[in-house]
Amino acid sequence: MTVRTTLKWMVSVVLYYTGIVWLVRRLGREAGTILIFHRVRDEWHDDGMSVSRATFERQVSHLSQAYDVVSLDEIVQRLSGVRRLGRRALAITFDDGFRDNYTRAWPILARHHCPATVFLAVGALDGDAPMWTEQLRAAVEATTADALDATWLGLGILPLVGDAERRQSLRPLNGWLKHAPDREREQALADIRRRLGLAAEPIARGNDEMLTWEMVAEMRSAGLSIGSHTVSHKILTRIDLDEAQWEIEESRRRIEKHLGESIRHFAYPNGTSHDWNAETQTLVRQSGFESACTTVKGTNPPGADLHALRRLDINDRACTDPWGRFSTAMFAVKLAALL
Repeated sequence: MTVRTTLKWMVSVVLYYTGIVWLVRRLGREAGTILIFHRVRDEWHDDGMSVSRATFERQVSHLSQAYDVVSLDEIVQRLSGVRRLGRRALAITFDDGFRDNYTRAWPILARHHCPATVFLAVGALDGDAPMWTEQLRAAVEATTADALDATWLGLGILPLVGDAERRQSLRPLNGWLKHAPDREREQALADIRRRLGLAAEPIARGNDEMLTWEMVAEMRSAGLSIGSHTVSHKILTRIDLDEAQWEIEESRRRIEKHLGESIRHFAYPNGTSHDWNAETQTLVRQSGFESACTTVKGTNPPGADLHALRRLDINDRACTDPWGRFSTAMFAVKLAALL
């Protein structure tokens, strides 16, 4: 356990069991809460974007009892003033389109009668190159090397002996690549593969981690909503406006072609305050999307900008106590945006 995790758990326990969390929710302003998930794995996975199946079960159970879990469509309508928003309205979203959204998350959501929206980066579904995060993961998993010399990235020597070390080494690599320009990222990925003793080209099996169109259609038929997350997950503020427009419009066109219905919601790739701006918002609006989700932390009061919706990022670390157990107190504090 880390000191930070222990302190966060202790503060959360105090806030939750003294009733402060309840009081904040009771007396606070009306707001729509939108959660962002990425992956649901079989076991605890400290990569900053995953929750375990057991944790997700506990989270959804808590949400179904403590909140009014509604679709993103409903949240948008309430924010627009069509109906009263209330203090308990909450929507669940998933970004990227990982296959475990279908195999692990969907059955749990269905069991608790909770709607959700899955934002698709459609290139991976259509057989394009895997998302760079999956290219990196596949390379680190495939190598027989005991370490990666990443000093040229300023990351030192990263150990790769065993699954735990590989997961730990992925975090600084992901952090560096996330903030690199596209061409620099592509070159760095090729260099990483070569240094790991692999072919310079992406490992195709990375797409095996993503949804198929058949899975998407099945989830949609059962009531889950589908949204757009661009074609190739490029950060829109780092490419020219013509390319950004193509990423936005082409992703919508492909989804609508497969599902035969209008797609109403969009999520900015990466989604921080640096990854979208007034120009990209305009492109999203002009492309016909009714809303766009960011990853900026927070909730959404009535009248919020529908093309800059805030979300709360949920992963295992957000609600796991120092002993690796699910903590209702930590999860409740996270949902109240207190920590």
